[in-house]
Amino acid sequence: MIARCLMHLVLGFSMASGAMADGGENTPRLAVTGIGRAMVPADQFQVTLGVRSSSQELQKAQQDVTKSMTTVLAALRALGLEAPADFQTSRYDISPQLPPRNNSRNQATNQKPREIIGYEVSANILVRTMHMDKAAKIIESAVSAGANDVGQIAFTSSDPRSGRGEAIKKAAKNAMEDASTLASATQSRLVRILDLSIDNAGPQPKSMNAMRLGGSGAESIEMNPGDVTVTARVTIVYEIDSASTQTSARQRPETGRNAS
Repeated sequence: MIARCLMHLVLGFSMASGAMADGGENTPRLAVTGIGRAMVPADQFQVTLGVRSSSQELQKAQQDVTKSMTTVLAALRALGLEAPADFQTSRYDISPQLPPRNNSRNQATNQKPREIIGYEVSANILVRTMHMDKAAKIIESAVSAGANDVGQIAFTSSDPRSGRGEAIKKAAKNAMEDASTLASATQSRLVRILDLSIDNAGPQPKSMNAMRLGGSGAESIEMNPGDVTVTARVTIVYEIDSASTQTSARQRPETGRNAS
């Protein structure tokens, strides 16, 4: 599944007679970026599950969150998940709640410090597991146990290097083919490679919005992770001879013979 490359072509010609042979500033060059893609099976499921509670008393909000999160963790363990291999705490947050500001134009009133009227406490756990067959059940069980904040669901590859080599090869091949095509179209010659660079090639997780999990519940939604796309971008910078430079080089000896 080769994705045909997109070209990012930067073509700079300099006709200065003193063009440097070592790739200096006056050297004509061509930069081409190729994109390559490879497909690898998704083998890892990831989602953030959270519990949040608000109360006028901080202790009450904390107790509610702790109780609900304990139940959520028990539900995950009942499915065969274990910490920290499959899940771990990712965030615990306490946010004071303040009353809205008065719409009065009286600046003295608006600048008066507002008193805290309550607290919102939230706790999140990051589930990252290879129990792909339990993805829907994990969410359903967590929500039933008290999780009221479900983040984005993602399917990805557990091996960040899986498919990377194939994607890089395709990207480099596409870049070289595009460079050759452009050089031919402009009657230029690719002399040598001056620079090579690659981005952080890796898998792109397939995401699913948790907002779809309402109504009949998560288990009723078929979760088919399929394949994950690994994308690589390779940039090659060539030194080139332009058509006019080649013509000038051929004419120079003839000019010398005529002068003699």
